[in-house]
Amino acid sequence: MLHAPVANAHNIIAEIIKSNNDYGFEVMVSNLQENYELAKSMNADERQDVFELLNKNKPEMVSDMSLLGVGSVSKYTSWVGSLKAFSTEEAFVKNLNDLIENRISDPREAFGLYEIIVKKNYAEKVSNSALRKYNFLISTYKESYPENRMAELVSSGHW
Repeated sequence: MLHAPVANAHNIIAEIIKSNNDYGFEVMVSNLQENYELAKSMNADERQDVFELLNKNKPEMVSDMSLLGVGSVSKYTSWVGSLKAFSTEEAFVKNLNDLIENRISDPREAFGLYEIIVKKNYAEKVSNSALRKYNFLISTYKESYPENRMAELVSSGHW
Protein backbone atom coordinates (compact mmCIF):
# COMPACT_ATOMS: atom_id res chain seq x y z
CA MET A 1 0.00 0.00 0.00
CA LEU A 2 2.95 2.34 0.55
CA HIS A 3 4.36 1.83 -2.93
CA ALA A 4 2.59 5.01 -4.09
CA PRO A 5 1.57 8.24 -2.37
CA VAL A 6 -1.36 7.70 -0.03
CA ALA A 7 -3.26 9.97 2.29
CA ASN A 8 -1.86 10.06 5.82
CA ALA A 9 1.26 8.08 4.84
CA HIS A 10 3.18 9.72 7.68
CA ASN A 11 0.66 8.45 10.24
CA ILE A 12 0.55 4.97 8.70
CA ILE A 13 4.35 4.68 8.79
CA ALA A 14 4.50 5.94 12.38
CA GLU A 15 1.81 3.48 13.45
CA ILE A 16 3.62 0.53 11.85
CA ILE A 17 6.91 1.48 13.49
CA LYS A 18 5.32 2.01 16.90
CA SER A 19 3.47 -1.34 16.69
CA ASN A 20 6.76 -3.24 17.13
CA ASN A 21 5.54 -5.74 14.56
CA ASP A 22 8.74 -7.09 12.99
CA TYR A 23 6.99 -8.48 9.93
CA GLY A 24 5.05 -5.26 9.36
CA PHE A 25 8.26 -3.25 9.72
CA GLU A 26 10.08 -5.51 7.26
CA VAL A 27 7.32 -5.22 4.65
CA MET A 28 7.14 -1.47 5.18
CA VAL A 29 10.86 -0.75 4.78
CA SER A 30 10.91 -3.00 1.73
CA ASN A 31 8.26 -0.76 0.20
CA LEU A 32 9.78 2.49 1.42
CA GLN A 33 13.30 1.96 0.19
CA GLU A 34 13.90 4.36 -2.61
CA ASN A 35 10.21 5.29 -2.65
CA TYR A 36 10.94 8.90 -3.42
CA GLU A 37 7.41 9.61 -4.66
CA LEU A 38 5.92 8.80 -1.28
CA ALA A 39 8.57 10.86 0.48
CA LYS A 40 7.95 13.77 -1.90
CA SER A 41 4.23 13.63 -1.10
CA MET A 42 5.01 14.58 2.51
CA ASN A 43 5.96 17.97 3.81
CA ALA A 44 9.49 18.50 5.19
CA ASP A 45 8.46 18.02 8.82
CA GLU A 46 6.72 14.73 8.05
CA ARG A 47 9.72 13.46 6.06
CA GLN A 48 12.03 14.41 8.93
CA ASP A 49 9.77 12.68 11.43
CA VAL A 50 9.66 9.49 9.33
CA PHE A 51 13.45 9.61 8.95
CA GLU A 52 13.91 9.97 12.72
CA LEU A 53 11.44 7.18 13.48
CA LEU A 54 13.15 4.86 11.03
CA ASN A 55 16.61 5.84 12.22
CA LYS A 56 15.70 5.05 15.84
CA ASN A 57 14.44 1.60 14.84
CA LYS A 58 17.53 -0.02 13.36
CA PRO A 59 16.81 -3.69 12.69
CA GLU A 60 18.75 -6.22 14.68
CA MET A 61 20.51 -9.23 13.31
CA VAL A 62 18.93 -12.36 14.70
CA SER A 63 20.35 -15.74 15.63
CA ASP A 64 23.82 -16.88 16.52
CA MET A 65 26.71 -14.58 15.53
CA SER A 66 28.10 -17.25 13.21
CA LEU A 67 24.92 -17.14 11.12
CA LEU A 68 24.27 -14.52 8.50
CA GLY A 69 20.92 -14.94 6.81
CA VAL A 70 19.64 -13.45 3.61
CA GLY A 71 16.52 -12.26 5.45
CA SER A 72 18.49 -10.23 7.98
CA VAL A 73 20.74 -8.73 5.31
CA SER A 74 17.77 -7.89 3.11
CA LYS A 75 15.83 -6.29 5.95
CA TYR A 76 18.83 -4.16 6.92
CA THR A 77 19.43 -3.17 3.29
CA SER A 78 15.79 -2.12 2.95
CA TRP A 79 16.01 -0.13 6.18
CA VAL A 80 19.04 1.79 4.90
CA GLY A 81 17.26 2.39 1.58
CA SER A 82 14.23 3.76 3.42
CA LEU A 83 16.46 6.15 5.36
CA LYS A 84 17.85 7.40 2.07
CA ALA A 85 14.37 7.92 0.63
CA PHE A 86 13.37 10.21 3.50
CA SER A 87 16.57 12.20 3.76
CA THR A 88 18.54 14.76 1.86
CA GLU A 89 21.77 13.48 0.35
CA GLU A 90 23.87 15.46 2.81
CA ALA A 91 21.90 14.29 5.84
CA PHE A 92 21.95 10.69 4.60
CA VAL A 93 25.75 10.66 4.22
CA LYS A 94 26.15 12.23 7.66
CA ASN A 95 23.83 9.61 9.16
CA LEU A 96 25.59 6.80 7.29
CA ASN A 97 28.93 7.95 8.70
CA ASP A 98 27.46 8.02 12.21
CA LEU A 99 25.86 4.62 11.74
CA ILE A 100 29.10 2.99 10.64
CA GLU A 101 31.39 4.77 13.07
CA ASN A 102 29.21 4.74 16.20
CA ARG A 103 26.04 2.69 16.00
CA ILE A 104 26.87 -0.68 14.49
CA SER A 105 26.52 -3.13 17.35
CA ASP A 106 26.87 -6.33 15.32
CA PRO A 107 29.48 -6.82 12.58
CA ARG A 108 26.87 -8.54 10.41
CA GLU A 109 25.18 -5.16 9.98
CA ALA A 110 28.02 -4.19 7.65
CA PHE A 111 26.77 -6.79 5.16
CA GLY A 112 23.43 -4.99 5.14
CA LEU A 113 25.29 -1.88 4.03
CA TYR A 114 26.93 -3.55 1.03
CA GLU A 115 24.23 -2.39 -1.39
CA ILE A 116 24.63 1.28 -0.49
CA ILE A 117 28.39 1.33 0.14
CA VAL A 118 29.55 -0.73 -2.84
CA LYS A 119 26.80 -0.97 -5.45
CA LYS A 120 25.61 2.63 -5.05
CA ASN A 121 29.12 4.04 -4.66
CA TYR A 122 28.77 5.53 -1.19
CA ALA A 123 32.30 4.31 -0.43
CA GLU A 124 33.31 7.51 -2.21
CA LYS A 125 30.97 9.64 -0.08
CA VAL A 126 31.50 8.36 3.47
CA SER A 127 34.45 9.47 5.57
CA ASN A 128 37.74 7.59 5.39
CA SER A 129 37.30 6.42 8.98
CA ALA A 130 33.80 5.09 8.25
CA LEU A 131 35.04 3.25 5.17
CA ARG A 132 37.95 1.75 7.13
CA LYS A 133 35.59 0.55 9.85
CA TYR A 134 33.16 -0.87 7.28
CA ASN A 135 35.96 -2.80 5.57
CA PHE A 136 37.31 -3.94 8.94
CA LEU A 137 33.91 -5.30 10.00
CA ILE A 138 33.47 -7.19 6.73
CA SER A 139 36.95 -8.70 6.69
CA THR A 140 37.02 -9.55 10.40
CA TYR A 141 33.66 -11.29 10.22
CA LYS A 142 34.70 -13.28 7.15
CA GLU A 143 37.97 -14.29 8.85
CA SER A 144 36.13 -15.26 12.03
CA TYR A 145 33.53 -17.35 10.19
CA PRO A 146 35.22 -18.59 7.01
CA GLU A 147 32.60 -21.32 6.61
CA ASN A 148 29.83 -18.74 6.30
CA ARG A 149 28.99 -18.88 2.60
CA MET A 150 26.45 -16.05 2.87
CA ALA A 151 29.12 -13.63 4.08
CA GLU A 152 31.20 -14.45 1.03
CA LEU A 153 28.23 -14.13 -1.33
CA VAL A 154 27.09 -10.77 0.04
CA SER A 155 30.56 -9.25 0.13
CA SER A 156 31.20 -10.39 -3.44
CA GLY A 157 27.90 -8.98 -4.69
CA HIS A 158 26.56 -12.36 -5.85
CA TRP A 159 23.49 -12.71 -3.68
